[in-house]
Amino acid sequence: MKSPSDPVRLRVERLRTVFPEGPGHDVPVVDDVSFDVGAGETLALVGESGSGKTLTALSIVRLVPAPGRVVAGRVTLDGRDLTALDEAGMRAVRGRRIGFVFQEPMAALDPLYTIGFQLAETIAVHGLARGAAAGRRAVEMLEAVRLPDPARQAREYPHQLSGGQRQRAMIALALCAEPSLVIADEPTSALDVTVQAEILDLLGDLRRRLQLSLLLITHDLGVVAEAADRVAVMYAGRIVEEAPVARLFAAPAHPYTRGLLASLPGTRPGRRLDAMPGPGARSRRGAPRPSTRAASGRPRSLTSRRIIAPAASCTIPNDASPGRPRDSAARRPPPRQGVSGRRTRLVPAIGARAGG
Repeated sequence: MKSPSDPVRLRVERLRTVFPEGPGHDVPVVDDVSFDVGAGETLALVGESGSGKTLTALSIVRLVPAPGRVVAGRVTLDGRDLTALDEAGMRAVRGRRIGFVFQEPMAALDPLYTIGFQLAETIAVHGLARGAAAGRRAVEMLEAVRLPDPARQAREYPHQLSGGQRQRAMIALALCAEPSLVIADEPTSALDVTVQAEILDLLGDLRRRLQLSLLLITHDLGVVAEAADRVAVMYAGRIVEEAPVARLFAAPAHPYTRGLLASLPGTRPGRRLDAMPGPGARSRRGAPRPSTRAASGRPRSLTSRRIIAPAASCTIPNDASPGRPRDSAARRPPPRQGVSGRRTRLVPAIGARAGG
């Protein structure tokens, strides 16, 4: 867990990413986001779908899909300003200094190449080993993530592995170039409970053994309680509350955080689950619902102890009707593409065929 003397591994300052919505108008999907991750620390970035978690992570490594773009902010890794780097410089950082566990391994892994080839290729492109040595290192990484019979698994293609095995292979790919920071985007989504526990245990063990810093993106508060040291809550593209995990669960300050906790099944047996309206949502009678957004369109917030506390008038209605909150971006961004331009090729953007 981070202490005041811990060095800051990753620092994000006032990051802003936008998507165009009509001529001359941009919609912020990451809006003035700031946080830091200490050496050896796990920070969980939590919020509902569409709150901006994944686009925050993609903005850090400069992989925001077009037509989105990062328009402001500063990102430093171990004191190095990443925003000052050109694309060639960022390719050297992705994979080597920052590992990325993508949300859907089946889409991130190349279906045309074996798991072992993809790991060995990433190892080689970062100059850590080549040829047979890179192949042996790939097998060692698969063994490190507890894949059974790693030599055989290295010869198999992504579709031949189970969901949990693919997630382990994705983690091995993120770690094979020995990064100091790993960004894990929903690493346990679409996995059954038993496999989720195994993946969380694996990430925690690797973090301790390799002295990694981990930015864990999730909407699962159970995962937050199990794996994180601190948690930052995102709403409508902004961080509205940040606190140590135990403090946030014991005394959530922001109404959106309280709403998230109130939405957990089983907290109040026999009562209908609370639903949270999205920005600008209306009640069944047509009147605007109270929300956490000020007249400026931004969430109301007051900074205190690096925890963003609510204004007195911020409330989440307990009688909100069920419904999917409106996405803060107003329109869904296009499918993610790797540097090669192929929709299934996110891996080359991290290492192998990313232009060197």
